Amino acid sequence: MLILLSVQLLVIVATYLSLLWANRQPPPSRGFHPSSLLTSYIIISHWVVPPSPPSSIDVESSYRLSKHHARRAARLTLP
Repeated sequence: MLILLSVQLLVIVATYLSLLWANRQPPPSRGFHPSSLLTSYIIISHWVVPPSPPSSIDVESSYRLSKHHARRAARLTLP
């Protein structure tokens, strides 16, 4: 019983401290922060080189595969 209460108290204190840490004022920015630099890199790389669309061969083979699985599932479920 005492262990359960101490664990609950520990969880409440940890939650309170994490909320305080999340709501703290950010320090004044001096230049780029590493996370903003990474975000900028991701945005620029997708803008300069957009992800390539799937080729028609990939679409056709996935369509054939899905038809095969649909037929197999129908065969397994029917008596």
